Amino acid sequence: EKMTAQIGTVDAWVQELASYDRITFDMFDTLIYRPFSEPMDLFYFLGETFEVMNLKQLRIQMEYQARLRAKKERGTMEVTLPEIWQMMEEEIGIPAQKGLETELGLERKFCHANPFMLEVWQRLIALGKKPIVVSDMYLPSDFLREILDQNGFSGYERVLVSCEESDSKSDGKIYEKLKGEMSSKANEDAASWIHVGDNPHRSEEHTSEL
Repeated sequence: EKMTAQIGTVDAWVQELASYDRITFDMFDTLIYRPFSEPMDLFYFLGETFEVMNLKQLRIQMEYQARLRAKKERGTMEVTLPEIWQMMEEEIGIPAQKGLETELGLERKFCHANPFMLEVWQRLIALGKKPIVVSDMYLPSDFLREILDQNGFSGYERVLVSCEESDSKSDGKIYEKLKGEMSSKANEDAASWIHVGDNPHRSEEHTSEL
């Protein structure tokens, strides 16, 4: 007699997710964790590296200023890490390239896999699924792919990041873009789709969220 997988187990997650045609995952706080109470705590370590006491607050402020500049120049609040560090160089004097490389190095050091989701992911890949990873982030997609790969999350179809798409998860536009791409493909206009993470912005009946 077939037994139903217990709710909350890897088996249950795989059973549920595998029933959908398309699966999207948030990257941070879903697939990838940082060992901080909040993501911006990483900037404390930037301050130690550059011996600037209040660098965390400065980094936050300069990111906001870079977003305001992007809004004025191209109508989007989405920015890239080089743009943030260009603002840091202009306002604080830390060389942009050195700052950027230091921040990426810290991300490499601290990012680690969510072990539960890694097992779910690997089981789905073994079943032939090709998940899509989405992120509201200023980090480039090639770097996000590096982080995913080094933590065991291989086999994805693509990685979508808001700073390159000029659309975000939080306002739902990145999902609208995905839905448009899916519906334009033959036989995919009625494809079932589940999103694992936050900000699903569901707008059609075939989409679910975990």
